[in-house]
Amino acid sequence: SSGINAEYGDKSVGECTSLKTTLSERDQEIALVREQLDTCQAQMVAAEERLAAAEASPEREHCKLLLNEFQAATEDLAGVVEVVQMSMAGQQPDITLLLGLHTTPPKTARAQGSFEEWLTDVRGIRNNIEYLRTQISDMYAEDVGHRCPTQ
Repeated sequence: SSGINAEYGDKSVGECTSLKTTLSERDQEIALVREQLDTCQAQMVAAEERLAAAEASPEREHCKLLLNEFQAATEDLAGVVEVVQMSMAGQQPDITLLLGLHTTPPKTARAQGSFEEWLTDVRGIRNNIEYLRTQISDMYAEDVGHRCPTQ
């Protein structure tokens, strides 16, 4: 009976030592993972702080203000182009456009407008300006032709 106890006791001590070693190794792994997690969390906090600082930067606010002004100028220019086109076509210009009054909310109110929408608007205005430039040039050439005496 004492031989059996000794045999089982040695086996239990060996298993306990092995389990203690395994637990110690696991504790070290857990400590390493915790350290890595802390590092990741610190990096995340630093990144969030940088993002918040960038969003609140004066440059970003200046860009927003400048974009709003460009959008308003684009809308005003579109109105002027429309008035000139009406005049060129012999129509009575829309007085609200002529005075720069908006009967509909300006496009700048659509804050969600995409870059592509604004780019399309600007390109359309540029095309209209080119058309007007051609029309005015033709009118000027015709006027010069009428003033010049023919031989």
